[in-house]
Amino acid sequence: MSEPYDYTTTSDAPVAVIGAGLAGLSCAKVLASHGRAVAVFEKARGPSGRCATRESRSEQTGPYDHGAQYYTVRSPSFRAQHEHWLAHGVSALWSARIGVWDPSQPRLAAKSDEHERYIGTPGMSALGRQLADEVRAQGGRVRYEAPVVAIEGQPQAWQLRLQDGSVHGPFRVVVCTAPAAQAAALVGPHAVDLQQVALSLMAHPCWALMLECEPDLAPGFDGVFLNEHCLAWLAREASKPMRAARKQWVVHAAPSWSTTHLELDADAAAHALLHLLQEWLIQQGRAAAAAALDRPVHAVAHRWRYSIPAQARAERYAVSSCGSLLLAGDAHGGPRIEGAWLSGEAAGAYCVSSTA
Repeated sequence: MSEPYDYTTTSDAPVAVIGAGLAGLSCAKVLASHGRAVAVFEKARGPSGRCATRESRSEQTGPYDHGAQYYTVRSPSFRAQHEHWLAHGVSALWSARIGVWDPSQPRLAAKSDEHERYIGTPGMSALGRQLADEVRAQGGRVRYEAPVVAIEGQPQAWQLRLQDGSVHGPFRVVVCTAPAAQAAALVGPHAVDLQQVALSLMAHPCWALMLECEPDLAPGFDGVFLNEHCLAWLAREASKPMRAARKQWVVHAAPSWSTTHLELDADAAAHALLHLLQEWLIQQGRAAAAAALDRPVHAVAHRWRYSIPAQARAERYAVSSCGSLLLAGDAHGGPRIEGAWLSGEAAGAYCVSSTA
């Protein structure tokens, strides 16, 4: 879809959704399933947001889930979506052995879990792709590589200006699921109340390391939470269903470390994260494994400038006083994948009622 949305009247104008992460696509799916016109604008080359899978361009390494690692199911509404994913083969149980480490204990300890973990198959990005396909199948539009730089116009007749200079609209309602800092800039000229909500919902950054190496980083475990450390998480990619049997790991830095080192270039960040991992392995009495990381098969870092929300609102979405600008996303109701999806669902239900 490259042509502008150009309607002669506002009576048939669609709802615009900014962002094709799980919140934006969940919102769009609700609208499309109720017969409402909806247009999704996503700045990236594909859907899913932080439910991301980095596809390798080399035969030397496989794909990595370098963003959200898995999801859990708690609410009946999200369970229905989860079962839909299972039925369509884009989700599977991750029977992972999860460990926990903190400075007070010499060895990794098994984590006792209340909730099962599920992953997208063949990668986490499959969750968003399936949602985007359903939105399109029901008449909605999803456009990629379409960064929105400004919301223009007035309530019930909004227009979106893209980075390429094109203008699309009018739209009766605009739902912004972009990270809070970006959302604040977009809605600020029209809704100071909504801007203040966005400014209160800043997100922590996260540096992620995609690593292939010979040593086993955590013998006996497929995932490890690290407490009170510069690293926060390790995950063995080969332990997930439909993954290649390669010695690949994803390593996430802690929010505090990521914030301090936010402006490193990717090569410097990869080197620093490798050094932190080596130090941790030495603390575990595994000097040989640490030394082997001097020669990794693959070590590439990716910066998530906006990752886990610093705090989340109890409400599932926020709406401006004019009633036609909304904020939604994982900062509204919970930082997990489930929270993002439920936020989008609630925003979509509001849009259905407001465009009746």
